[in-house]
Amino acid sequence: MTTPQAGPLDDADLDGAPNLLEYALATHPRRAASVPLLGTDGATLRFTRRRGSELSYRVEVSTDLATWNFNGDNTGLVWTTEGPATPLDPELESVRVVAGPVLAGASRAFFRIRVATR
Repeated sequence: MTTPQAGPLDDADLDGAPNLLEYALATHPRRAASVPLLGTDGATLRFTRRRGSELSYRVEVSTDLATWNFNGDNTGLVWTTEGPATPLDPELESVRVVAGPVLAGASRAFFRIRVATR
């Protein structure tokens, strides 16, 4: 027997965030008011993620919302720099990511996070 809307790409609460993203960013998959939030402060991104999980988190940046880049995208450029994570509890940590040197002259920068299972 399977639970309806329990798959990683399902959105049980219809808040626009699939279950995998809700789990990865520590929100409740069955409460529509509990949506994944990313905080920004200028060229800095802050978010909560799972510690020691089988998930991969990739921060991507763009200056035009059309072309997205990330560290390791074969350009050889440093797009972001991640500071040390701050443990929040045994399962969660807070992460701070800063726009990298290649974006120093950019008038704006947009962030997004791609989450996948390993």
